[in-house]
Amino acid sequence: MEAKLFAMELPASGSIYYSHDLPPTMPRIDIPGFDNGLCIGPYAHSVWWYGERKDLDIDRGPHTNPQHVLRSFADKELAWIHAHGRPRYPFDREYMDSFEHKKQDPQEHANSLKDYLSLIPYLIPTNSTAHTPTLRHPDLSPNNILITDDLIITGFIDWQHAMVLPAWLTAGIPPAFENHADEGSRGLQIPKLPDDLQSMDKSARARAEEQYRRRHIHFWYLALTQKLNEQHWRAYMGHDGAFITRNMFLQAGVIWQGNNAHLQIDLSQVVRNWSAFASPSADGSIPTCPVVIEEQEMQRRENLRISLQEGDVFTKNMSEAMGVLPDGSVSHENFHVAKERESMIREGVLTKLKDDPFEAERVLLAWPFHDFDEDEWRDSVCMSLVLYAHLCMTQDNALCREDRHFHSSCADAVEFMPFAMSSQYRSNPNALNASMSDAHFIVCTNAANAKSLIEEAVVSNPHRRAFRHSEHLRYRLCTSRRQARHKNSIRTQG
Repeated sequence: MEAKLFAMELPASGSIYYSHDLPPTMPRIDIPGFDNGLCIGPYAHSVWWYGERKDLDIDRGPHTNPQHVLRSFADKELAWIHAHGRPRYPFDREYMDSFEHKKQDPQEHANSLKDYLSLIPYLIPTNSTAHTPTLRHPDLSPNNILITDDLIITGFIDWQHAMVLPAWLTAGIPPAFENHADEGSRGLQIPKLPDDLQSMDKSARARAEEQYRRRHIHFWYLALTQKLNEQHWRAYMGHDGAFITRNMFLQAGVIWQGNNAHLQIDLSQVVRNWSAFASPSADGSIPTCPVVIEEQEMQRRENLRISLQEGDVFTKNMSEAMGVLPDGSVSHENFHVAKERESMIREGVLTKLKDDPFEAERVLLAWPFHDFDEDEWRDSVCMSLVLYAHLCMTQDNALCREDRHFHSSCADAVEFMPFAMSSQYRSNPNALNASMSDAHFIVCTNAANAKSLIEEAVVSNPHRRAFRHSEHLRYRLCTSRRQARHKNSIRTQG
């Protein structure tokens, strides 16, 4: 199937439509040789239409120039950041530690996008065949391949986000088959099982067999691509910096959700490997890289890369233990089994960390499998405090045992809740009320302040679902037992 797709001759990058399905004013380029009115129109992938992006007045393709392809994805995110961007916490919670539990500034990402745009003239392969507009399946995985009982492939589903892109940008191993995190796979080593496999214990043997399986799939996908799909192989291997360029192109066009790191890391890779991108001039000299990154900043990005990779490994291992597929999905038959496994793993981690509540709270904040409101996560005070409450209640009700509080000072409370900026919320009850609709903890210095703040917050928005959750979500961290006794009367007012 992939060999057939790479052999197709398409006139431009974009997505494929029936011409009559597009509005009359929408740009298109007809596909020669089709009598049913097929054409290349704007990119259909969700990154172009997510949220407010659908209303942006931007160039969405189609494109015949590969530089315009590279530029348009970044221009799209720059336009969104300019119109709608605001600081937020990273959507991927396994990265919370890597970002020090701080909101990320979209302007920082915009600066990286501008650096990326300055590099575009150097990212285009000199071999024009690599520029060929090529269609690929957006998610080629076993779930999307239809087969008969006799193992005959009859079709492929889930084409809704398919795009036509220059061959060197769309080339690569589908995520379901790639194993780039493994050094042996990156080096194209022929996979083999360890010689001492039979003497290993059960768990070590299972890990070795899984590593072999992943290496085997990665290696044979590439081997068969080289044998059966020469055009794909040339596009994949033909340019020294193609792998970095593909990653950077994807990160430049991805929906910004509080992650500034991946594009920064790819930019630093280009700077370090500049000779792979810059063609020598007539006198043999190499042009200067337009992006300059100081060595200290390069080291920070390298440390960040390692930290993010640890988060990826954690999530990957958790997913495998739960039976969750690489795309995050799980069959409906296994859903409850996966939930039970997640709960067992989480409680096991909390038990091991019972003597280190600070570390346990940090683990919970970065736990990738909690249900959460995606909009509320943009202002994660609520999430932080809910998880903190869960932690306290799982440790012998330490929070309120014998009518005593787990912490005796505001400073202790803030130390255990990195998101809770007490001074900010004492001075802005509306912000507190908006951010803590589901977790009504008040970090304060005295009982009177707590009581007046709660009253003011409730009055400012009486329609909030104040104090509607279970009892442990209603405790306030405070400085005296006297304040704790106000709990019931304050809740009644709420």
